[in-house]
Formats: sequence, C-alpha cells, structure tokens
Amino acid sequence: MEKQLNIFANNKKEPVTKDTSTEIKRFFAEKKVPVVENWAVFVDGAARGNPGPAGCGIYVINDNKDIIKKGFFLGTKTNNQAEYIALLLAVFLIKKKLQELEIENIILTIHSDSELLVRQMCGFYKIKNAVLQCINSMIERMLKGIPHKFIHIMREKNKIADKLANLGVDKKVQLPKEFFDFVADFKDIVEIIRS
Repeated sequence: MEKQLNIFANNKKEPVTKDTSTEIKRFFAEKKVPVVENWAVFVDGAARGNPGPAGCGIYVINDNKDIIKKGFFLGTKTNNQAEYIALLLAVFLIKKKLQELEIENIILTIHSDSELLVRQMCGFYKIKNAVLQCINSMIERMLKGIPHKFIHIMREKNKIADKLANLGVDKKVQLPKEFFDFVADFKDIVEIIRS
C-alpha cells in the first residue's frame, strides 16, 4: 500500500488548523471583489374576514441575525391584497436598510405561504385583479437590479411573519411615514393602501 499523507502532522491525532479569515478578507479587499450577502425574506398578509381588518408581517434575516422584524396594520383589505402589500413594504424596507448599511450586493430569497403570490410573482399565474396588477408592477420595478427568487413555503415555516402580521392588526401599528412619502407619486398605490 502506498504511503498516505498524514494530516495529523503534530502526531497528537488532532487535525492541524489555520485561521485564514484575515488573509481571505485582505485578498478580497485587494482584488476589490464585492461581498455578496444572502438575505432571507419572510412575508405574510392576514385579513380577518376577507375582506376585513388586515395586517402584514415582514421578517428579514442574514446569517441568522434579524435585519427587519415588523408588523403593520393595513386597514380593511382582502387576504391577497395584504399578501401583496406585505411584499411591497418588505422590498421598500429592505432597500432602505441597504442604504443605511451601505450594502450594494445582496441576493434575496423571498418566502411566502401564499401560493398565489409566489406563482403570480414568478409568472406562472396571470394576475387578473387590477389592484394586484398595480402592486405587482410596483414590486417588480423595485426589485429590478436585485437578484432574487421566490419560494412557496408551508404556514408552519412562516410563523414569525404570521405572528408579526397579527400583532400589526391587534396593535394597529401604522405604516411608516417614509413609505407613504416613497409611494406618493404613485396615486394608484396610495389609493389602494389608504382605502
């Protein structure tokens, strides 16, 4: 049998290790290779009565650290409207957070328990509802230039966003003013959100 390379060079039967993280960071900094962050986005919309009092929940994590964890009250909406507004608001909050953190390169993986939302955003289902078409086009415009994918998940995997959506309804948490400032030029969107 041929002689094999001994990875236990110190004869103590322990693997030899070396921390190269500093060297790796220096290498990437010198080469100006952009760091790409992967953000997992969980959105949920909830309407009690459909239509009824509605809320949305947004939960964004990166490396198991909470980036965004918010729930909001949406007034009276259908469940599908709440799901779409949750996604619209999530993209808005993410773009705002990227500016704050001065992060340029991310990949978004957007999770939702709404099969309709995911299939419509992926282009598998037509969007027949005019309100949803309007919100969809705004979301697509906002996601332009950001690599992203949509994943349909079961409700059990979306518990945090669901809880945030229900808290938003229970506590009547208002949408952020800067969100209304952002959509102010899009009268159709403002009308949908305020109605």
